[in-house]
Amino acid sequence: MQNAEFTGRFRVRHGSWVALGRACVIALAASTYGQAQAQPQAVAPTITLPYLIGLTGGAASFGNAGKIGIELAERTINDAGGIRSMGGAKIKVELVDHQSKQDIAFSRVRDLARRSDIPLVMGALSSGATIAATESAAR
Repeated sequence: MQNAEFTGRFRVRHGSWVALGRACVIALAASTYGQAQAQPQAVAPTITLPYLIGLTGGAASFGNAGKIGIELAERTINDAGGIRSMGGAKIKVELVDHQSKQDIAFSRVRDLARRSDIPLVMGALSSGATIAATESAAR
């Protein structure tokens, strides 16, 4: 079985670990943002969290496996009452496809940085896209 490892009695595919890792990152980012930005409000806002991910191109198999974990984390956080420190704010994860290409990752982060409705950008997955995204964010 390709990309699988044996852990006890169960076989775990690499994509499952990737999905679980992404779910943890989203939960941590949402809770950290909520602690830093806590303000009492009558109506809980929705926080948009862009996640830069390769849904197409060479890293698509990993990106689509990660997408499952991202959607699970979003649903779990929102179903549990959202970000409590922000009055129950819901999160909306916006999947941004970098097509597994460095130049696309660079331009996607540049475009996201121009938006005022997002507190952070997560993801990138592959090292090439991550390096390009980091360079774009630094500018």
